[in-house]
Amino acid sequence: MQPTRLPFISSKRAKKRQRLCTRKKMLAIIICTVILILIGAAIGIALGVSLNRNTGSFRWNPTGIVVLGNGTAGSESNQLNRPFGIYIDNNDILYITDFGNNRIQKMILSTGVITTIAGNITAGNSNTQLNGPEFVYPDGNQNIYVPDYYNYRIQRFPSGSLIGTTIAGTGTPGNATNQFNGIKNIWLDSSYQYLYEVESLNNRVMRFSTNSINGTAGTVVAGGNNPGNNTDQLNNPQGIYYDTSSNSMYIANYGGHTIIKWIPGASNGSVVAGTSGQSGNTSSLLNSPLDVRVDQYQNIYVADSRNFRIQRFCVKNGNQGTTIAGGNGAGNSTIHLAQPRSLHFDSQMNLYVSDTTNHRIIKFVKV
Repeated sequence: MQPTRLPFISSKRAKKRQRLCTRKKMLAIIICTVILILIGAAIGIALGVSLNRNTGSFRWNPTGIVVLGNGTAGSESNQLNRPFGIYIDNNDILYITDFGNNRIQKMILSTGVITTIAGNITAGNSNTQLNGPEFVYPDGNQNIYVPDYYNYRIQRFPSGSLIGTTIAGTGTPGNATNQFNGIKNIWLDSSYQYLYEVESLNNRVMRFSTNSINGTAGTVVAGGNNPGNNTDQLNNPQGIYYDTSSNSMYIANYGGHTIIKWIPGASNGSVVAGTSGQSGNTSSLLNSPLDVRVDQYQNIYVADSRNFRIQRFCVKNGNQGTTIAGGNGAGNSTIHLAQPRSLHFDSQMNLYVSDTTNHRIIKFVKV
């Protein structure tokens, strides 16, 4: 019986098959490498986007757009006279404290329609009048709360009504806990249950229930230990932001050139922007801050009044601020600010600034 013979494969054909196999392996390696690179790039982009979102890495156009006011003090509906505090609610309604006209203006940003919702230009102490309103805060039902500086009271105006009710203050200045002296700013917690108010002349922050009535005593929750730059003191405080998520107040400490973070009722606060008692125009210093806001990423925004700029202190940059508006000296062009007194953001994170001595509200678009 003849042995079975295996088919003969020439060495030439074997080499050809080997080369083909090698090419297939190389192609597979290349394809896998490309896939891995694409996956890595996708992950990198996702992480980058996530990082930007988690730190709020925003930029704004340095050239502003005037949304209200014409640079001259006036009392027409399209004019302002030293606008002080501003606030934008979740419906993109802009509330403006028109200090020199003793009124509160409401502007629907989508339509530009402007109406007076409190006060009537003439200063007075009746329930339909204001005398030097400093700020305005709307609750979820568009009821507004107004610190009425020269009447030493906080007024509450129900939505749609020009008749106010005094919820705190006695109408006379003093340092008792049912009195005000130099009431500058207010903020409500997210449930609209408590109101926090800042007094520049009493160098303190007090808390009141929003259900309080005329003459009710408040609770001192920060400062009140005479003006100073120690950690248990405030020095001519002007602005306030209350962060419900951390139960912390951020206070624009005008005379101390700092932003103070303070848990209500704690004996001490801590400096989170600026250097206590030192004014300056470098990235780490402030000069007479008037207002403060904090975004969802815990970045801090400051109306740095005598540096004519808005500063942003990013959590990842420590105490080094970045100028996001102004900073070019005092002026009335759309790249300048003359006295930035208050700031707020709309739903798109566009920045609005009350530029007091330019009698205008100016908007800086997020890019």
